[in-house]
Parts: sequence; C-alpha cells; structure tokens
Amino acid sequence: MKRIFGLIVGFLLIGAFASVPSRASLSLTPITNTHESRHQQRVLNDECEVFPNKWAESEHVVLGETVIINLSLAGYCLVQTTGADVILAIDHSPSMYGDPLEQAIAAADTFLSLMDLSVHRVGLVSFAEDATLDHPLSQDRESLRSALFAIQIIAGGTNFTPALRTAQDELTAHPRPDAQPVIILLSDGMDRDVDSVLREASRVKAAGTRIFTIDLNYPPSELLQMMASLPGDYFHTPDIHDLETIYTRLSQVIQDIAARSVFVEDTLWPDVEYVLDSGEPAPVVSGRTLQWSLAGLTSTGALFTYQVRPLVPGTYPVNESAIAYYTDVQGARRTVPFPQPQITVLQPTPTVTPTPTDTQTATPTLTPTPTHTSTATPTNTPTPTPTDTPTLTATPTATPTPTFTTPPTSTPTMTPTATPTPTFTPTITPTPRPRFAFLPFVAQRLCVPGYRNADVILALDTSGSMADPADPQHPTGPTKLEVAQQAAITFVGLLDLPPNQAGVVTFDHEARLEQPLTTDREALERALSREETGKATRIDLALEASRQELGSERHVAENNKVLVLLTDGLPFGTTSEEVLAAAERAKGEGVIIYTIGFGGDVDPALLRQVATDPGKYYFAPEAGDLEEIYRQIAGVIPCG
Repeated sequence: MKRIFGLIVGFLLIGAFASVPSRASLSLTPITNTHESRHQQRVLNDECEVFPNKWAESEHVVLGETVIINLSLAGYCLVQTTGADVILAIDHSPSMYGDPLEQAIAAADTFLSLMDLSVHRVGLVSFAEDATLDHPLSQDRESLRSALFAIQIIAGGTNFTPALRTAQDELTAHPRPDAQPVIILLSDGMDRDVDSVLREASRVKAAGTRIFTIDLNYPPSELLQMMASLPGDYFHTPDIHDLETIYTRLSQVIQDIAARSVFVEDTLWPDVEYVLDSGEPAPVVSGRTLQWSLAGLTSTGALFTYQVRPLVPGTYPVNESAIAYYTDVQGARRTVPFPQPQITVLQPTPTVTPTPTDTQTATPTLTPTPTHTSTATPTNTPTPTPTDTPTLTATPTATPTPTFTTPPTSTPTMTPTATPTPTFTPTITPTPRPRFAFLPFVAQRLCVPGYRNADVILALDTSGSMADPADPQHPTGPTKLEVAQQAAITFVGLLDLPPNQAGVVTFDHEARLEQPLTTDREALERALSREETGKATRIDLALEASRQELGSERHVAENNKVLVLLTDGLPFGTTSEEVLAAAERAKGEGVIIYTIGFGGDVDPALLRQVATDPGKYYFAPEAGDLEEIYRQIAGVIPCG
C-alpha cells in the first residue's frame, strides 16, 4: 500500500447477552417496509452495544514456549445519546507559523461545525511555553469561532504540561455528570521534560478524561503517542492538509461513546502463568487476575494483549473467566463476558539422531498423539479443484453454487489446474490464525507479523437505489453510485500495484466481473465507472463472483484474498440465508471480507455476519463518510 490509514481491531460478535441490549428486531430477511417505517424502527431501537472478543494467536504451543493472548472490545451506537465536554488545545509556538497554524485553525473550525452543541460543549486552550484558556466550555458556536480565529503565534518553546493542566482545570471547574471529558491536543513540537508531561497526562486520565493527540512531527513523537489514552487516540501526519480529515474523524468518534467507566478483569487458568511485563497496556496483576480500566469505549475499540506460559501438556482454556464491566449510555452498570479460547499444549519433539545405517537421513519421530502421524496429510493442504468458469446470470433455481456473468474480455480462459502436493514434513505445525493490528487513524504502526500483499475485489452495489441522489437535499448532485465509485477509486489509488492486485465486481439482479484481478490502475478506474443500474440486490451473487475470481488462476498464491463489498440496501431477489451461505463459502476458501453499509436502509446485523468478523463491518450514514472508510480499510489490509 502507498499509505496506511485507519484503525481496526478484530472483533467477534458473541450472540445476544442477557445483560446487553439486542437489536434482534432488525430482521435478517428481506422486508417490504417503506423507507419511513424502517427509519422509525431504527430510531425506536436507539441503543449502544459492546462487542467483546478474546483469542490466542496460536492454538498450538509447545510446552515451555509462550503464547500471545488478545482481548478486544468494540462499541457501537445506533444514535449517540451521551454528551462530551471537549477542550481543543492548539500549539501556537513559533514553529507553527504560517500554514501549520492556519490549517490547524481551519480544521478545528470544521470540528466545531460538526459537533452537536445542543448536546456537547467545547472549549479552547492555546499553548507554547505556557498555556491560556482562550474560551471556557461553551455551546455558543460563533463565540468559539471568534476565539479560535483570534489565536496568534507567540514566542517561546513547547510545553505540554501547562496545556494539559489548563485544559483539565477547565473540565474540572465546570463538569457535567453525564458528559465524557475530552482533550484534543495538537502540536508540531517536542517537550523535553518527559517525566513531567507523563505525570500530568496520568493525572488527567485518572480524572476520567480521554486524551487524543495530533502529531505534526516527523519522525513521529513517542511522547505524544504515550500521552494518548489509547493507541487509536494518537494521530500522526506530517501533512497539514490531513488535519481536516483527522478533526472530522474525531468529531465522529467523540459523538459515539458506547460505554464509560470500563473495567476488564481476566482470571487465568491454573495451568498457565502470566509472563511478567508482557501486558500492553500494562494490567494490574493480582495473583492469577489481570485488570485494566478505560475512561470510555467507542467504535474505535480497545485492545489488550499479554503472554502466558503453559505449565502442563494437554488441551485446556487459557482463562477461567474474563468479564468487562461498564456503564452504558443510560447510566446503568452492565457486564459482558469474553469468549474462552482454548490452546493445545504439546510435548517438545524429541531430537532426531541418525541411525548407524547407510540411510542418508534420519526418520523424525513425532510425539505420540492420536491425531497426528508421520504419514498424515497436512490439514492446510488444499484439495486440487477445477477453477470455476464465470458464465451465467443467476436464476431462481436450487443450484448449489450460483454463477455470474463475465463481460467479453481478453482475459485468458480459466482452466482447471491441479495444485502440486507439497512435501510433508512430519512436524506439528500450529494452525495460523489472523493477526490483528491496532492502528491509529493516520499513523502506521507495524503490522503483526508483518506487511502482507493482497488480491482485492471491490464489489459495488449497482441496484436501482444507488441511482438516487447521494444527498437528498441536493437532488441534482452526484448519485450514491457516483460517490461510491469515487471513494473506490481513491482506495485503488492507495494500493501499491504491483505487488498487490485488484478487481471489480458489480451486482444488482446479477453479478458481473467488470475487471478481473490486475495491476493496471487505469483499467480498474474504468471498471469503476459503470453507469447502469438494475433491479434487485443479489449480495449472494456478488460474494460468489468475488470468491471465484479470487480462486482463479490470476490469484497470486502468496497474496491474501480480500473482498470489500458495499451495499445500500437489504438483500432483494435472494434471502439472508443464501447470502450467509455464500459468505461462508468464501470464508472457507480464506477470503477476508469487509462490508460497508451505505445509508439507513441496510441491515447492519446481516452485514456484520457477512464480514469476517464484526470489526470488519463499516457503516457510512452519509456519502461523505465513504472515502474515509475506504481509506481505513486500505490501511488495515496489509496487516492480514
């Protein structure tokens, strides 16, 4: 990828918990309600949900080795109901002279325009060597804008400590019991008094305030990263023109707080031990119990990791229990359990020694295990199968695998090829699991285990509703399809072609492979310019078409298989069951699926199930959200 944007954490939706509100009333089958009745239904189901997940990065581990354990929490609110008190702290030291300060003020002004000041309050602090409260917390937008545009460059260095202190003093002096306190601090400078800054940041966080930091330094500032409340609360860009995008994203995050006063408690299984100093962020350790606290949880999510060392062989859970306690948006205290992953702990493989014969190699010996023998076929060896030939339009018959229409192209005809059987090495290889990166919005953090190339199919809904205006207030403006196409073209621009490849599928009553996998950027952009729309919304056929192309001879074996599917509606001309069955077939062949729901007529519960995990479902309530979502997805695809 040329650039890395976004944040993603892998999340798995764990059923409906008795203590967590459910949105099961949103049907998974096609419904015939009008737009108005669907809208009313969603408003009546106004609530937030918290999605927990827990997984071991390896399901098999040799006795004596360690394994990484991850816990994640994601919050989702249908409609925001919790207010926030936000202090914008802006560096106006001499290094910000000219464009940096002008762009920072313009971006902060965008933030003010996006905040619902009937619910939230905003205040202003400017800082250099010292800090000034330029405007107290207020809901007067024009007064805040006047104070913002009055900020001028002053002499002095950069000192984060008084900036944090001044901001927190205002939040403490005028609190609201139902509001989340927030500080957004922007700087291009370096503060040499690291200890003082971190002490002040800790004091602010302990008071329940969430700190976001925006870093204009190059290279990035480790101190600003450490000041942020969560890894995803740190934003880095040396390009001042990214600031408006960052502040826009922050306005969305701040107005989407799903839970407050979050407390996570994880009690380990007796047969594993915690590896000291392995926790990130560091937990409070009490015997076999690990504990973390968060001021607030949003859709940005939170990730906790640590390592354990198994003490005995066998198959058993890594923990006795893991529970998140939190206060919901209504002020009620709730709990939600994490899943309980298991690991299989193997005895070390005996050392292989040559026998005194003429045999050139020794015969390796496996640890006696009923499920593994030296002649077994590896479980991850693919069975050679003929490549599907894309030929037909969908028909409402009981054929087990729907097909799709491919337009005439010069692409070579797909022919069945057998995959050579790899030589079997008689050792027990752990089954690979997806590894998740916790990335800030603009700053790239190293992927774990590393950068992965990908073959990506962009599947775009071309049903009739996509011809509607993207903004109902501007009926002569661009259509939803045009906005989606432009966002997808932006996505293609972020891909590094080659070694990555991309293809395009469109779908309505049928699915069409508009562009097979290619490294030709111009061909992809042409394929994303289709103007025709059709009836129905055959999400199932889009999944099938994408799966077949990702399994074709054009797929690069070393690349991840990725599908990014966008729709603006419910399945029509098919059923939710058929959609989910097609998604499972694709996932079974290793396809990583991201889904994007565009507008208020989608079924988010279904799209979360179609996605590889709930964290890979994105919701774009408005056209302006699409490009940013595609940027975020482009940012996490390299991490596998």
